[in-house]
Amino acid sequence: MEHNDKVDQFIAELSPEQNSIVLKLREILANPSFDLTETYKWSSPTYENNGLVAYIKTAKAYVSLGFYKGFELVPFDSSELLEGSGNTLRHLKFRSLEDIYVSVIEPLITQAINLNLKTINNGLLKFSVDKNVAQ
Repeated sequence: MEHNDKVDQFIAELSPEQNSIVLKLREILANPSFDLTETYKWSSPTYENNGLVAYIKTAKAYVSLGFYKGFELVPFDSSELLEGSGNTLRHLKFRSLEDIYVSVIEPLITQAINLNLKTINNGLLKFSVDKNVAQ
């Protein structure tokens, strides 16, 4: 994953503890198998693959790794660490490096990407079916 200059600047301005947490999350997200694109949107590092996948937000006492289709990830969260009550977003909170479990995060990223692909494939399937009906 190619690093985004605005994300580099965002990270450089963080406190040392937040900096280390964000860098670790970025390292996980940079796994080549995810094929994510790093951007800076809505004042946050944002990660995309065929649509929005995840974002990093900082707060005074923690760093969040959020998922845009987080509600749909709840069945895949065997650790039950996803937080949030909205219609779509869910997030994981990290107060220290010790809170970061790659074995929890990576499957959620994979499933988030799969949800984007499923949405795209369903849209393409619907379009081709509708097109055949119209002819």
